[in-house]
Amino acid sequence: MGVMAEVARVMVVTGSAAGIGRELALQAAQNGNRVVVNSRRREHLDPIAASLDEIGASYLAVEADLRTAEGRRRTVPAGSVPICIGEFPVSAARDC
Repeated sequence: MGVMAEVARVMVVTGSAAGIGRELALQAAQNGNRVVVNSRRREHLDPIAASLDEIGASYLAVEADLRTAEGRRRTVPAGSVPICIGEFPVSAARDC
């Protein structure tokens, strides 16, 4: 069992449309975590959403720009205390 399976119930993974972010999102979902995937462009979210659907994951796909406070509010589920993974400005981390 991986560390992610024991740490988070909601995991926000930015940059999850491709590369390492995509793999982290898939691993987190396979370990039973609810996953929030994010991209600034909807068309980049469709492939990761399809992959998460294939494994029966519980997820939320959010088109938002994390450089803005509004984008961060839309991405981080209300009332949750998620684990945030990804590349976004340090000032954004306080909103997670």
